[in-house]
Amino acid sequence: MKQVIVKTIDMAWRVLVVGIGYTLALILSGVVLGMLGLLTADPDANAIPVFMWMFFGSVVMGLMLGLVARRLPASAARHILIWTVLLFANIGAVIIEGYFFVPDLVSNVWVTVAQQFLPCLVTAVLVYLLFAPRPATTPPLTIHRPWYHWLWRFVVSAATYLAAYWVFGAINFALVTRPYYEAQGSPLAVPDPQITLQAELIRAVLIVLSVLPFLLTAQMPIRRLAVWSGMLLFVIGGIVPLTWQAGSLALPLLLASAIEIFCQNFTTGVVAALLLGWPTAVSALPRLHPA
Repeated sequence: MKQVIVKTIDMAWRVLVVGIGYTLALILSGVVLGMLGLLTADPDANAIPVFMWMFFGSVVMGLMLGLVARRLPASAARHILIWTVLLFANIGAVIIEGYFFVPDLVSNVWVTVAQQFLPCLVTAVLVYLLFAPRPATTPPLTIHRPWYHWLWRFVVSAATYLAAYWVFGAINFALVTRPYYEAQGSPLAVPDPQITLQAELIRAVLIVLSVLPFLLTAQMPIRRLAVWSGMLLFVIGGIVPLTWQAGSLALPLLLASAIEIFCQNFTTGVVAALLLGWPTAVSALPRLHPA
């Protein structure tokens, strides 16, 4: 019992450091962009609740990345690449989707995306320093495939997200989102299908790209690789952004969105692992044959 408490405390302070690092880096990035005149803040807005939810989301982020990083014996450069790409591509995909769906909320999409680079990089460095096993005893494998094999595997992985988005998004809209707004008497703005397709096509590409460095580095049984890939996309690309909206969205919408995103992102992560990461997976430890 004492050992469990010690491990929990040890994990907790490391996760909190990651959360603090991300939040402070985000504030610093916003200040710098504001000084350059590229980012403006609403003077009437109360920023305290926003940053509280942002910090909570970054703690969830740190916990998820920490759990995976502990199982990834790779070099510092490799860790930083994996986590920076994973975070930046997923958060960027959410911001770009928001720009398509609610353009008034994201006034300058590229500046808003750029603001996330420093926090993602700082988070990646902290995750390596606090969680990664050392020394890095597992060199990355090189996968030899013709370019067209890479292409069709990537396209199928991205198409999996698009198909899951249309199916589970339609179910969520019909069962929860539309009835909720109709019961509240609030008009629900539904984007044009062409706008939705553009936004989700960009997001599909970014989501698959985000997990690719992880899949090309992690050497673990394929089932475990698929589960971790799916969980990374679900938590980083879904749960974390949802926590940032917890102060503005009702609980039924948050829960329904979490289930929808799990069906979309987790499925995409599993398919991407099976198609793109299979050669890096190992079936089991080498067996010793009697002499």
